[in-house]
Amino acid sequence: MSEAATAQAARAAIGDSEFDRDTAVTLREPGVYDIDLSAGWTIISAVNGGYLLAVLGRALSDALPHSDPFTVSAHYLTASQPGPAVVRTDVVRTGRTLSTGQASLF
Repeated sequence: MSEAATAQAARAAIGDSEFDRDTAVTLREPGVYDIDLSAGWTIISAVNGGYLLAVLGRALSDALPHSDPFTVSAHYLTASQPGPAVVRTDVVRTGRTLSTGQASLF
């Protein structure tokens, strides 16, 4: 198997994990994504913060032309509960090699 075929097969396998399925976002309109926050990623009754950050990262990677994060920070204002949610993304700046964006979960 060629190196390219091996890499493609690895990417396909990665995309089939439970985490990938649970962090998948659906584009509703430009800058707005729907997600069903999974109850499988909770601590007591609140959704895990790392899982929430991954959801926001998935939406931003779709919204920005440079999909791999360089730096990420998060502020958690309240505990999130499992169920339907909306992610809103905003492209702040797009450059030749780096893009800046922000995402909010509602």
